[in-house]
Amino acid sequence: MALVALLLAAFSAQSADAAIRWRVVTHAMPGTEQQKIAEDFCKTVKTLSQGELVIEPYAAGVLFPVFETFDNVANGVVDMAMVYGAYWTGKDPLFNLQTRPGCPLNTYAEGAYLDEKLKPFFSKLYAKHRIKYLGHIMESPIYEQLMSVVPINKISDIKGKKIRTSGFGALYYRVLGATTVSLSAPEIYTAFQTKNIDAAEWTFWDENMRMGFHEVAKYVVDPAFQNGTCEYFPLVVNPGKWEKLPQHLKDIIIVARDRARYQSAMVYVAEVKAREK
Repeated sequence: MALVALLLAAFSAQSADAAIRWRVVTHAMPGTEQQKIAEDFCKTVKTLSQGELVIEPYAAGVLFPVFETFDNVANGVVDMAMVYGAYWTGKDPLFNLQTRPGCPLNTYAEGAYLDEKLKPFFSKLYAKHRIKYLGHIMESPIYEQLMSVVPINKISDIKGKKIRTSGFGALYYRVLGATTVSLSAPEIYTAFQTKNIDAAEWTFWDENMRMGFHEVAKYVVDPAFQNGTCEYFPLVVNPGKWEKLPQHLKDIIIVARDRARYQSAMVYVAEVKAREK
């Protein structure tokens, strides 16, 4: 019996060593609903592959600054990412299409349907920059809020303000006379606290509360002046790493992606409660 136990332990250790190990980075802060979705995605992959593929999730800024993610996925420094595509407008202005100001669609289903229709476009766009696009994980059908440390009650109040935003939002607010900055999640709270920004768009009521923004930003415009459905967690991977995966592991990743989509839809149940609070 002791010999059998030793053999089983050795086999288990050998199997663990033989596992394919990946890392995925996100733009989300630890403990937020977005990061939990990424963590659950990784658990699903590990469970369905029986440990053959193990993906370790890393929150915003843990391995490197969020805005270095694009190059690090393309160059294989990390294997996979779930980072908002509008951050990459400096790489290609077509990434502005990740945000759709004034979009009349406002349900999860409509947003998901639109991003499915846009998948061929974004697949080509990411491929142009040496990244494989696997579709959306998290939709944002609920409009963002514009949080601020000074009153902003009308469009004309935007002039002269310094606003944290991204994508089309940056173009929109600059036209209205604001200065815009791109800040990753870990930087926004401190920027509010030190008055280095007057206002910021981030995500939704529940997420913003988890980030603690209600502690440092007294005023809220809901919805923000510019908003629309958008894809918050595009799932992208290094193409070389993807091609090396056997087909059954690729299939498992897609199944885990679809499960994460369902979980992201459930976020909006908590959103209603958070807004009331």
